[in-house]
Amino acid sequence: MKKIAIASVMIWALSAAPSQAVTIDFDGLAAGVAVGATFPGVTFVEPVTNAFGTLPGGTTPIAINHSTSGFNAVAGDPLEAVFAGTVGSVSLTGIDISGDGFQLLAFNAGGVMMDSASFTGIGAGVGTFITLTVTGAIKHVEWSQITDGLGTSDGSIYDNFTYTAVPAPAGLTGAGAKKPASQPVFLHATNPSANVPQRTMSRISAGVGAPAPNMTTASSNPARSKL
Repeated sequence: MKKIAIASVMIWALSAAPSQAVTIDFDGLAAGVAVGATFPGVTFVEPVTNAFGTLPGGTTPIAINHSTSGFNAVAGDPLEAVFAGTVGSVSLTGIDISGDGFQLLAFNAGGVMMDSASFTGIGAGVGTFITLTVTGAIKHVEWSQITDGLGTSDGSIYDNFTYTAVPAPAGLTGAGAKKPASQPVFLHATNPSANVPQRTMSRISAGVGAPAPNMTTASSNPARSKL
């Protein structure tokens, strides 16, 4: 009985380690820079920086958009972030979200979609922003507009990419163990000249169904002109 009790305590201790939130706000980069492998632990595919982080919902001064389709990233060619390991959750703020919407999709190491979140604004979406969150054993995420019915008459940008790292169990020690943090970690640019890497993930076809939104923040300010 004593051995069973000790084993139970050890199992609890191994599973009790808190997760570590890491936020990338892109503000250490200049506008017009390909994000790529600038930040440790994650590689961004397609995002380039812009100077519109000053808009409602962003952090001054930098945000991101698609390298080729600009402010109108479509589901068939989304922006993507690929993690070095597995993470437990990802959050991202979409800014100026129009009637073409905003979706965030999460995939495991086998390319199977684990979770998704979406939001659809009204009209051109000027001043409308929202933070979406997905969870699971996530290896990479993709985000874009849901449709492209408005063409280039609208446009969205993205900021404040946050993921929850999966720490080593609290009871482990040694080189492979991570020390859990009680405060969020903010990563700053270390290699502003990084290029956009070639895609290594097979593309997810357009038209993935969007479930009910998983939203944490939304606001609207129709007084400002559109991107």
